[in-house]
Amino acid sequence: MNVQDDCRSRRILVVGDPGLAALAGMDDFGLIQTPPAGMEPEFARPALDLVADQIEDYLRHGYHVSLLTSAVPWADELLEILAQRGFVLTCHSSKG
Repeated sequence: MNVQDDCRSRRILVVGDPGLAALAGMDDFGLIQTPPAGMEPEFARPALDLVADQIEDYLRHGYHVSLLTSAVPWADELLEILAQRGFVLTCHSSKG
């Protein structure tokens, strides 16, 4: 199988805990993990900038990137960073 045949090759899900993606029924997405909830804000911000860099790169190369809002501790901050860069993500909440 090559990259073009792989349905995951163009779909990325941003999560705080990769295990939650499978629980949300989105286990066929590639994953980007954000900093953990307990990280101090002064350390989380630079880490979120790196995550935003990855997301921006995927978006510029035609990937569909979604955010699992209920599984991302820093969702609001990440969305704000991306908005400042001119990017908007599709947001999903996990299934109850």
